[in-house]
Amino acid sequence: MLFNPAVETVKNGPWVIFFMVLFFGMFGPPGVPHYWSMYFVILGIYFCLTIFLVGVCERYVLFVAMIFFTGVGVMGFLFSSFLYVLVLDFFEAGSFKPVAVGLAPLALIFLAAVAAAFGENPTSSFKTTGNKVSFQIKRQRGYSAGLMARLITLTGGLALKLIGPLNSGIVGVLAGTSGCVALILYYRHIIRGLRTLRIQERNMPTPYTFMQIDEIREARSRWWLGRILKWLASLSRSPSG
Repeated sequence: MLFNPAVETVKNGPWVIFFMVLFFGMFGPPGVPHYWSMYFVILGIYFCLTIFLVGVCERYVLFVAMIFFTGVGVMGFLFSSFLYVLVLDFFEAGSFKPVAVGLAPLALIFLAAVAAAFGENPTSSFKTTGNKVSFQIKRQRGYSAGLMARLITLTGGLALKLIGPLNSGIVGVLAGTSGCVALILYYRHIIRGLRTLRIQERNMPTPYTFMQIDEIREARSRWWLGRILKWLASLSRSPSG
């Protein structure tokens, strides 16, 4: 589970998000100047970040926040790209307006994340033992994320049968964006809890880490990536001849 990272989560989670960035980034908006240059730069940066998250990172807040928000952000980028393509023919060539319209899904998702992070702070779902963090699963009142996703899918499917191809594409973007916003709002207590932990650890000598950090360290010592990073670290510490 992402919010209670175990060995397999640390080993596989960042790579799943990296391949999401790799795959969905290829569906970027056509015609945007220097897009592919920016794509490969961002991909290279996130590859290095993935290596860090898998092989080195011991900071709970950084690990969880990067995985969660990158995953949601990639989906928002995909919906923004689709919307840009859908509205491109309605504006003059070279106009910035389709880009502005296309950014709407990402903007809505960003605003939802800000609202979730800076809203009222209820009882935290996180339990700390020293500088170790664990997540306590609490059943939230109201609709579950799965139920909301099913409702959005069902509504979108019915709407697609009633309208034309262009409008159906816009409805699909709206449904996908609404799903991302709903996911953020459903996990708003966790997002606020992560922000609280981040504020607390500013005054701590050691940042918050995983509850299973000992098992994760032991597993990293066995992984080929961990061995390579350890070898590189030993080279950097060795005195120069």
